[in-house]
Amino acid sequence: MSGRQAKPVHPCSRNARYISSQVHHQQKLKKQRHKRDVSTSVRVDKFLWLQQVLAAEFPNSMTYGDARAMLPRYIARHDDEIAELEEKRRGRLPLTARESLLREQKRAEEAACMRRDFEFPDVFS
Repeated sequence: MSGRQAKPVHPCSRNARYISSQVHHQQKLKKQRHKRDVSTSVRVDKFLWLQQVLAAEFPNSMTYGDARAMLPRYIARHDDEIAELEEKRRGRLPLTARESLLREQKRAEEAACMRRDFEFPDVFS
C-alpha cells in the first residue's frame, strides 16, 4: 500500500480468519523447518565424527568388523562431557539442559543400535 494506512481488521471478519490462517501456516512451516534442521544436524554430526575417525585410524580401507567395533566408541563419545557435567553439579543439583540432552541422545543411539536401525555411511565400496 503506497502512502495509505491500513485499516484495522475486525476480529470476527473473513479477513481476520484469513490472516490467522496465514500466521498459523507460517508457524507450522517454521516448526517443520526446525525439526528437519535438527535431524539433519544430528546426521551431519554423526558423519563428521565418523569421517574424522576413518581418516585417523583407517586411511586405506575398513571392514565390517571395524565398523561394528566403532559403534560403542561412537555412542560413548560424550561420556567425558557427561562426567564433567555431573562433577560440576556434584549430584545434588538437577540435571543441566546440556547433560539431559547428551544422556537422551546416548539412550536414543543405543536403542537404534539394538533395533539395528543405526545409519552408517557406505565406506566399504
